[in-house]
Amino acid sequence: MRKSSFLLCAALGLSSCVIAPDTRPVLEGGVFLASQYNRRGMPQNDNGVAQVEYEVDLATKGDGTLRMLSWGNVDLQNDVGDAWFGDGNGGQFTEVDLSLGYLRSFGAWDTVLAANAIVLPEGSAFPNGARGTTSEVLASVGRELLGLYLQLAGYFDFDEVDGYYLNFRLDRSFSIAERFGADASLALGYSEENHSAWAYGLKESALADLRGTASLFYAVDAHTTIRLLLAVSTMLDSDIEDRFEAFGIESDNFWASLGISWSY
Repeated sequence: MRKSSFLLCAALGLSSCVIAPDTRPVLEGGVFLASQYNRRGMPQNDNGVAQVEYEVDLATKGDGTLRMLSWGNVDLQNDVGDAWFGDGNGGQFTEVDLSLGYLRSFGAWDTVLAANAIVLPEGSAFPNGARGTTSEVLASVGRELLGLYLQLAGYFDFDEVDGYYLNFRLDRSFSIAERFGADASLALGYSEENHSAWAYGLKESALADLRGTASLFYAVDAHTTIRLLLAVSTMLDSDIEDRFEAFGIESDNFWASLGISWSY
């Protein structure tokens, strides 16, 4: 917890030096209901969650963007099903993520550097041992190519985990009508052995989760959007898959979410 607090406070202090004069914040928030919370292929709750997020973007000197993001997961009932979170936390936050990042484009390439804190108020109930608040740094690079958006992201947890997770992702957006659109994505994860031990309960470096998503969105007005998302994921490594089965957790998952977001 100390590392997370120090990291975010230091980043906030440095950010005050790079914000462009007279910048106006861009605000975005959202509320979503989902049938499952799935983190990097691991079901955390399989019986329904509510998720809220809030984002503030500020223009910086040098044509960059400072982004502050908060996200929270709330269990909707006490029974989480066959999942990683513990039972008994209906109506409570079981994960809160805080992030401070810097975004900037260099020609066709988009880059992100961020500091993230992952807070697990009920992490002591995990079936593979207690999990507490931890911290990670994120670096990603992406660009559009042949109608697709390609992104490679690396997450290094220097706190509880001392390991990393890589994610390669392809995205495509479609315009359907004046107010209707759709998105599709395919993402592949690689988990280093320390990250695997923390996230999946098995110390093994391997290709981890393969995830596909498809979403349909409707712009109610210039500020309000309704989004329906369908997602599937599977674990590619057979040893990690066997570990899922040992905990009674499915390695192949499907879930849906519906929510509304606002931007100003």
